[in-house]
Amino acid sequence: MLHHGDAPAPVLLVADDDPISRQVLRDVLRPLGATLVFAHDGEEALRLAEHFAPDLVLLDVMMPVLNGFETAERLRGDLAIGDVPIILLSACNSREHRLRGLAAGADDFIAKPFDREELRARVSTACRLGRARRDVGRRRQFEQLVSQAPDGIVLLDDTTRVVFANKAMRAWLTPLPDPMRLATAAWEGVPFADLVVAQEQGTVRELLTSLTTTPGAVVRFEAMLRGLPTVSVEINASSAMSGDRLSCTLVVRDIRGRPTSAQHASLSGAFGSLGRLAAEVTHDVAGLLAVVQDCLLSVAAREGAPLRELTAAQSATSRATRLTRSLLRYGRYSAGIRERIAVEPFLQTQAAFLTNILPAHVMLDVDVAPDLPTVLIDVAQLEQALLNLVLNARNALGGKGRITVSATLEAGGVALAVADDGPGLAPYVAARLGQPYVTTRHETGGTGLGITAVRRCAESHGGTLRVEEEHSPGAKFVLWLPASEPVV
Repeated sequence: MLHHGDAPAPVLLVADDDPISRQVLRDVLRPLGATLVFAHDGEEALRLAEHFAPDLVLLDVMMPVLNGFETAERLRGDLAIGDVPIILLSACNSREHRLRGLAAGADDFIAKPFDREELRARVSTACRLGRARRDVGRRRQFEQLVSQAPDGIVLLDDTTRVVFANKAMRAWLTPLPDPMRLATAAWEGVPFADLVVAQEQGTVRELLTSLTTTPGAVVRFEAMLRGLPTVSVEINASSAMSGDRLSCTLVVRDIRGRPTSAQHASLSGAFGSLGRLAAEVTHDVAGLLAVVQDCLLSVAAREGAPLRELTAAQSATSRATRLTRSLLRYGRYSAGIRERIAVEPFLQTQAAFLTNILPAHVMLDVDVAPDLPTVLIDVAQLEQALLNLVLNARNALGGKGRITVSATLEAGGVALAVADDGPGLAPYVAARLGQPYVTTRHETGGTGLGITAVRRCAESHGGTLRVEEEHSPGAKFVLWLPASEPVV
């Protein structure tokens, strides 16, 4: 198997013009657990390689348009994917063919007919070597970027003591007042909170300590470093497991001359309404288009056109159309067209759509209490709110787990809940969720606007959004909506 644990499945690109050969290779390679992408000729292989960035390319030598030798040469000339492992397959096992293949950039040459076990073993070996080659290159690039980065980069151990600081960070800390001298060794092992001015040390220590109890947590704050002179900085801190121990990474940015948080909040108020509308609509549309992309990638990776994926793509596109129409309404969370809907058929329909955005190892359950009242709702908004909550749960699970969507009678209305069995939320994060730009995923581009949009949807319909703090394991968000008529 090439696919282990929660790591994404590797992508194998196979180019062969013979349909029987493609089917044979499909049967041989399927046990490896990889995503298989097939091309009918060399030109198509180049296009798919650029799109999928595969972990390995398997090329038949005798193909129309571009043969295997020419395709390998073109792949090697592409700076973006030129290091991909390439294996050539050929019915001609002459020394001349093998030498020509190696000269074209192939890593291996396998003669047809081939032994199935041997082919799988060679493909596995080539994939491992390719990953190792890329890892070495990425590590070198990372070390160079860290060294030259204009922002400070600091690594802390599980007690929040400094174990590494890059060149920019060392420049801000040099010289430090006594007792911390100029030498790097003088501040290595020092609690990071001791490197900020005295009046901020308690707050910084509390924030960083909270990270050490929640792997994957992210917090952003401003502080004043104790250098000479002092330096106003913005710090993005995140935690992650390193082996069996937790460590923290800080990205420290000089904000001297930039508005402070309070000043920024004042400036933002002048453009708040328009900015929130644009950001939230952009976020929502991006989420829907991600679904479309996932479905289309799935179709491209298979022969034929599966009806399920195409239906899901069509449904997502229709949703995107309805959502973009809301740009014509300034207050889309208060001026939409509302309909009276039954909750159970609505959730069952949504479940069929939502299943398509989840990885294979993430299960979706729907649990609806009987005899629920109807709710008066803007359907497009509720669809998007539910999608945002499920996408958040999917991202929290990291590729494996269970999501439960439920509906129950509560306080004269309906409580729609989305729960997952992932790592859950740190209390300091849960307390602030729903505020714009508060997110647990800064490092992957999260903005926090998904939950903000769900909260505004709830409030515009007279409802509420809350986090169930006692839910364990994982996180549970509850969107409460009033019934369309009084519940007897």
